[in-house]
Amino acid sequence: MSKIPFEEFLIETVADDGTILKGVIHYWAKDYSVHLLEPVKSNKYGAHLMYIIPAIFIVDENTEEYLIVKNNKHYINIYAKCKKMLQELYEEKK
Repeated sequence: MSKIPFEEFLIETVADDGTILKGVIHYWAKDYSVHLLEPVKSNKYGAHLMYIIPAIFIVDENTEEYLIVKNNKHYINIYAKCKKMLQELYEEKK
């Protein structure tokens, strides 16, 4: 069993054809993946940050900003990218 504190974030977006896509972002500070749950199931690995890189992944749906710097700490907001990944997964599977 992994001791890494993974988090899950439910995500929803609309495909170009109007289909509602529902999925989940499975992430922690240095890794993430996206799972399309509806209307079809599919997974896609996101990315990994090496420990030496002074940044962590976050999910913030309130901003489209990708790189956020606060108090000399770097955060990579993966929310918008994961919405696009859901659309790509749907296009591959439909």
